[in-house]
Amino acid sequence: MKITALLISFLCFCHFTAAQNTIFVKDKRKLLLGSKNVQFLEDESGKLTLQDILTPSNQQKFEQNHKGVVRYNTPVVWFKITVQNRLDEDVWLEIGDSFGVWYADFYAPLPGDSSLKYASPKLLGALRSNKSKASAFGNYCIRIVRANDTATKVLYLRVLGKFPHVHSFHVGSVYAFSRYFRMFDYLVAGFVILILSMVVYNSFIWYATKDKVYVYYILALLGIMFNITFDSGYSLFSHRFFWDYFFVWHGIAFYFIYLFAVHYLDLQQAAPKVRFWLLLLMLILVVIFPCLNLLPLSNFTSLLIPYQLFIILFYFSLLVCGIYLWFKGYKKARFYTLGWGFAITGVFIFIASVNNIIPINVFTQQIMYVGFGVEALIFGLALGDRLNSLKKEKEFAQATNLALVREQKEVLEQKVEERTREIQNQKEELETQAEELSEIHSALRKAYRDIHEKNEHLNASIDYAQTIQSAALSLDKKVVNMLGEDNFFIFFNPLEKVSGDFYYFQQVGEKLVVAAVDCTGHGVPGALMSMIGIEVMNEIIRTEQVTAPDVILTKLHTHIWNTLKQEDTNNRDGMDIALVTIDKTNKKLCYAGAKNHLVYYQNKQIEHIKASRYSVGGNQIGEGQTNNGSVFISHEISLEQPTTFYLFSDGLQDQFGGRNDKKFTPGRLRELLKEVQPLSLAKQKETIAQTIKDWQGDKAQVDDMLLIGIKVDISK
Repeated sequence: MKITALLISFLCFCHFTAAQNTIFVKDKRKLLLGSKNVQFLEDESGKLTLQDILTPSNQQKFEQNHKGVVRYNTPVVWFKITVQNRLDEDVWLEIGDSFGVWYADFYAPLPGDSSLKYASPKLLGALRSNKSKASAFGNYCIRIVRANDTATKVLYLRVLGKFPHVHSFHVGSVYAFSRYFRMFDYLVAGFVILILSMVVYNSFIWYATKDKVYVYYILALLGIMFNITFDSGYSLFSHRFFWDYFFVWHGIAFYFIYLFAVHYLDLQQAAPKVRFWLLLLMLILVVIFPCLNLLPLSNFTSLLIPYQLFIILFYFSLLVCGIYLWFKGYKKARFYTLGWGFAITGVFIFIASVNNIIPINVFTQQIMYVGFGVEALIFGLALGDRLNSLKKEKEFAQATNLALVREQKEVLEQKVEERTREIQNQKEELETQAEELSEIHSALRKAYRDIHEKNEHLNASIDYAQTIQSAALSLDKKVVNMLGEDNFFIFFNPLEKVSGDFYYFQQVGEKLVVAAVDCTGHGVPGALMSMIGIEVMNEIIRTEQVTAPDVILTKLHTHIWNTLKQEDTNNRDGMDIALVTIDKTNKKLCYAGAKNHLVYYQNKQIEHIKASRYSVGGNQIGEGQTNNGSVFISHEISLEQPTTFYLFSDGLQDQFGGRNDKKFTPGRLRELLKEVQPLSLAKQKETIAQTIKDWQGDKAQVDDMLLIGIKVDISK
């Protein structure tokens, strides 16, 4: 009986402990802070595998975290996360941002596997490719439990990086995460816009005053913007250098902050000892730490904590310097003190939250944006106040000088005095006008040079893009030999140097796939879309060896839908396509189209097959609607008789012209193709080109034009 009672007590204790560590997701609108329910194991060797972690001895080493943030000091750490989904939606886990997550390996149990085997890890992290992101959210998030799967899941996460880590895990539905990250995105965007606005505003002031204190302030603002966004996980750049050599570039902002403080507060005269102290702190942050970062023996764990302490000391010294000068009667220091007061308050609150001194929440996580944003506004006021003070001082000096002049000229006759003053005023006005005209002339000359240079660069870039697109559209010799040089033509007349229309020929075994494609837009945007289309079609047709037209269009739609993330971004770009597969062996031609029809001539009759009313890509149809095969339909034409078929975009039939300035229309195009049948394909191309040119007249071309004609005669 005692043994039974002990066993029951042990099982109840295990159940209570497991329930205590389990994250229960019940409300899709609520984002859970799961940090208090995770367990972690610091991997000091950095060599533990998942199999090692699953052993009983290592399972006992996992520590339970009870705070809002998990802190650890080893470069490698394992997290154990237990989750139960009580929603009818998928559950996602946020594992961190680009600052703390260098490499992350996520292990989830195989679905329906009672032996608790785990699938291959999902590889995430800032130093892996962008494709490592499992979602469109700002931070690294991954789906951990699917909808209606109520089984308790035990998940493992291995995080590797050089920084000493802090993690705050969040768990919830896509809806909860969308609200959570949308607020962060707005805050970061507002911060960046505010900083850039202040940069532009102060650039104009610097241009007008030529006071170098504005240059230092502008550079300090840019440095703060890049530092704060990177430190909070919203890095504005992505390259391994910025993570490996964090201390090398991060301290540059402190140099300009120091220069701004020295020149704005006139520390050289007002407080030379304080200036020397700030110079010493700045050199430690800008020189000493970068040198230690470059040494092979140094590591981030030992450098980052003292680095943070020196940053706090530097900021605090700037604040104390402002307070000291303010109390000494230095009026310009009041705005400066208020600005650094907000900034250092934000830094203290953020550091306190990640060190579990105060609770971590939306406010404490993003307080630095608020602090430094308010600081930027107050510093803008400070510089405006400084400008007003200088203006008043100048006006006072001018008034004093005029009083002295009047005193010296009191003995002169009133008429001579008035005449002299009149001449002097005229001279000053003429000089001022001359200076203003000179400045305007210089500004216009500079603007002209800038516009000319930018125009040359733009044309050179477009010319190079045209070369690349032409190379991508060049036909393979095997395709030409397979068709015969006299048995096809391509009429291609782009609206601009680069085109959104493109043609596609690809041989797959004894079959030939031909397509005429019209991408959304024209010019550079259309050309970018065309390069995506060529690349995706190469993958589907050349790599995957798919030749069925309806399958090709379905796969192409799925690729475009996923590549442009059209479900999340509401992007509507797509392609209209007419695509055929020529199978001479089986004497048939298969066609499927997305808005672009097929016209063919056989047995002395001109026929046409209508395409699907949907485009490839865009949001007319969702990703899942193409799976039933009803969107793009394949049509088969026998090639027992000689057949000439035509693939084309809408550029020809939509061209305005003629006597009444109307469109050429699809009906006119079919009649034109019927009329040119007695001619060779080369003559057909010339006739079609001349007809379109005559129809267009002096009207502007409205779109890219593409028409492909191919004759297939099996008997030859």
